[in-house]
Amino acid sequence: MGKCMHRRSLVVATLCVAALALYPRPAIANATNCGASISDLYLEGESQNGHTVVYSFRFHSHDQKPVSAELTLTDHQGHVYPLTVPQFTPTGVDPISDLIRFAWTNDKIATASLVSTKTSSATLQCASSPIQLHPLEDGGSTLSFPDLISAASDAGPRTAEPSAPPFFSDAVFIKKVMPNYPPEAKNIGITGDVRILAIVTPDGKPNGIYVDSSSQDYFLDGAAADAASASTFRPARRLGVPVPRAYPILYAFRLYPSPGGHPRSTACGVRLDRFLIDGFDRESNSLLYALKFVADRNDVQSVSLEFDNAVHATLTFAADDWTKLDSGAYEANRSVLLGTLVGAAALNSVSNHASVVTPCARVVASAWDNTYGMLHSSDVQRLSKIQSSVHGVTEVGAARFEHRVWATYPPGALTIQPESSAVVLITVGDGSKASSVKLVGSTGVAALDDAAVAAAKASTYRHEGSTPAMYEAWYSFDPHVPGLP
Repeated sequence: MGKCMHRRSLVVATLCVAALALYPRPAIANATNCGASISDLYLEGESQNGHTVVYSFRFHSHDQKPVSAELTLTDHQGHVYPLTVPQFTPTGVDPISDLIRFAWTNDKIATASLVSTKTSSATLQCASSPIQLHPLEDGGSTLSFPDLISAASDAGPRTAEPSAPPFFSDAVFIKKVMPNYPPEAKNIGITGDVRILAIVTPDGKPNGIYVDSSSQDYFLDGAAADAASASTFRPARRLGVPVPRAYPILYAFRLYPSPGGHPRSTACGVRLDRFLIDGFDRESNSLLYALKFVADRNDVQSVSLEFDNAVHATLTFAADDWTKLDSGAYEANRSVLLGTLVGAAALNSVSNHASVVTPCARVVASAWDNTYGMLHSSDVQRLSKIQSSVHGVTEVGAARFEHRVWATYPPGALTIQPESSAVVLITVGDGSKASSVKLVGSTGVAALDDAAVAAAKASTYRHEGSTPAMYEAWYSFDPHVPGLP
């Protein structure tokens, strides 16, 4: 997230790939009246030996009527293969878009083309142009699948699942509890939005509540978390079986007639939108924090921060670190390693590329535990008593792979239902190999953690210069190969 950040789970039916069916003579349609289109072809992940390769693409429909589709896939050698998407009911609104995954033994797919769609009333030919496979990013996020497809399988794509939202999908409530407006915020006119991430178990109950995007107010964030925790949900289903799912939920706190809804202004054009504890290094007794900044421009060169225990930090940015959002704002992400437990942070000032320093109004962002229960109260007690070997603030970059080694999915871990993620810290010195790899965020399963560390040690990285640097990498494990139970 991306994810992934990266994290996904799948829903609905199984597909056995067949040759293009002999339908009744179809109506001829061009790309504008074919009823659908496709976009965003990605390689999502692999198994360690490459026998199982998972791709995804977006299927866009003009309406929500049940539909099936035929595609052709072309590899780098020019070989063409058919892919059938079985009938499903499109979801989403404006636009209607569904993630569709398929598994294969071929990691050389180059393009995909939509050939035809079929509804209850017509079969339409699509005169669409092929879409290209997006290059695999060299960033530090890797998704591994178990080896469930034989290397001796035929060359065609094996399985697919339509209407397959990622592990993060819209919540379906059975009982939606609305938050109470905290008087501590209401009485002084504080408004804002809180994005909560609720991990929902197969029985429909939240098993973990996390603040994914803060309102910049502790009381609003807490009220939203309490409301999500008290709610119940309709569990997601995959191939008819309930599965865990992560539900992002947006809670808006408004004081009418004031329009409100915007985070409190820092008056410097930048705000700290997310402040999460992502991991804990027990060896050095230090914590990995993830910070997301949102700015109204992309010329911010540095931000000065103050944490609640008098720790100060200055983080620097290049222009291409800022990504433009649909809203027109820009966002940038940073991870830092701190040798102490902090609960809040605030911006002091920002500077641009012309070295103009702008002071910031004091707006405090609260830190939230994003370790999915792996940071226990005993760890917090240890941090308060044991001296850390990390002094000050260490910036941690996202790992950039030169040669990516996919983690092995241990067969004994396949009973784990949700997608699980391990976070590792990688130190790279002179060269491209890791001089050390530390697990700071656990999947909760020792075999998966060990597989993540082994893959990180076997990979090589893009590292400039001879000065050692620290990088962060996420290894996710998805037990659900598309189309296979």
